[in-house]
Amino acid sequence: MEKSPQAFRTISEAASELDVPQHVLRFWETKFKQIKPMKRGGGRRFYRPQDVDLIKGIKFFLYNQGHTIKGVQKILAQKGVVYTAKIWQEFEDFHPKLSDETTNFSLTETPIENMQALGDLQNSSLATHDVVKEDLVEHKQKQIKLQNILQELNDIRKMLSVQK
Repeated sequence: MEKSPQAFRTISEAASELDVPQHVLRFWETKFKQIKPMKRGGGRRFYRPQDVDLIKGIKFFLYNQGHTIKGVQKILAQKGVVYTAKIWQEFEDFHPKLSDETTNFSLTETPIENMQALGDLQNSSLATHDVVKEDLVEHKQKQIKLQNILQELNDIRKMLSVQK
């Protein structure tokens, strides 16, 4: 049974959801004073949803953007906890996780629609961090290129199957 998104998480549940070892969470607590899980009897940690979102933001800057711990501390000091807790969500919206069936998808957008979407993304205020915005645009460009290649391969497959 899956927990409610608003439920508190134990350290093992948070570590599993964040895909990091428990000792990394404990280490980050020492480096980022903004991470404050509730502690119950025996020192047992319980992470609130906002704690998990903040840690996802920290992980995003460390792992996806290549910032150092000091760099993320500076971002937290300048932009705040709310910004850090939300930035990973914007990035994740444009970087869906790949499934095992990445080769079994169909094109739902034409190349023209893809180019319009790219233009919308470049002009949007959704990506509030310049590095993230550049990464999102680059990702969309690669996605368009791969979709066009896939379309060409499907067309070639059709031509070959007709010739058989």
